[in-house]
Amino acid sequence: DKPIIDKDIKPGDKIIVTSPIAEHGAAILAAQLGLLDEVKNLRSDSRPLSRTLLPLIKKYKEYVHAARDPTRGGIAAVLNEWVRSSNLLITIHRDKVPIREDVKAFLEAMGVDPLSMASEGSAVLAVNGDVAEEFVKELRSRGEDNAAIIGEVTKPDSEILRGRVLAITEIGGKIILEPKSVNLPRIC
Repeated sequence: DKPIIDKDIKPGDKIIVTSPIAEHGAAILAAQLGLLDEVKNLRSDSRPLSRTLLPLIKKYKEYVHAARDPTRGGIAAVLNEWVRSSNLLITIHRDKVPIREDVKAFLEAMGVDPLSMASEGSAVLAVNGDVAEEFVKELRSRGEDNAAIIGEVTKPDSEILRGRVLAITEIGGKIILEPKSVNLPRIC
């Protein structure tokens, strides 16, 4: 079997996230700040994804162009690594990124972007657009109820967008998404 080259994204690929993001990073940050007892409903999402993903990757092997867990640096780091090696553009819609409200509220209060937080129990994939919807349906049928298409890979129409991640904000603004370092201990 041909391995998935982690940076082989192509124009037309859809960016898929398998489950809510930033769970692990939020729980570690709360623990690091001594807030875990005060902030309820934060928990690590650390779990194996092999039962869910391996059968789908095998079934769709010629359509999955990149796959990674967003452990270090969150999905912002993963997407930036992908586009910088390809000189393409990834556009994501922040309102389509699955994140639990408790996690989002805590990270907003801390001034931390959820897109830069560790997600131990999620995966980010670049899947050919022709099968992306079907891929998400199969993820959901396997228990990944929050799996979602959050964006797309395209050829940039300007030099300034080459090798960039563009995020459409919840109110329709456009920002360049850069990975931001969050100083969390390496405990896993």
